[in-house]
Amino acid sequence: MPEKRPLPWRPGVETSAEVEIGGDSRKKQIRFGCLLATRRDIIDPPRLSCSNGQGKFALCVGLEGYFKGACASCQALQKNSVNSEHH
Repeated sequence: MPEKRPLPWRPGVETSAEVEIGGDSRKKQIRFGCLLATRRDIIDPPRLSCSNGQGKFALCVGLEGYFKGACASCQALQKNSVNSEHH
């Protein structure tokens, strides 16, 4: 997957050392969230959590059919879409 954009950090979000290394992170969920955020399509309209300003990324980005429906922000925060109110 070619890179489409740099990591779209949400303004004011504190990034941990693990997240700052993005695609090289040792935690799978963080690594996949960063890869989604930089390489996949923007979800429009954004999911509930993204439209409410939650998550590390300013864009709601995802890949249909993968990561239990989690967008990049939820994946990086190690959440999934089992709770339908979250997405």
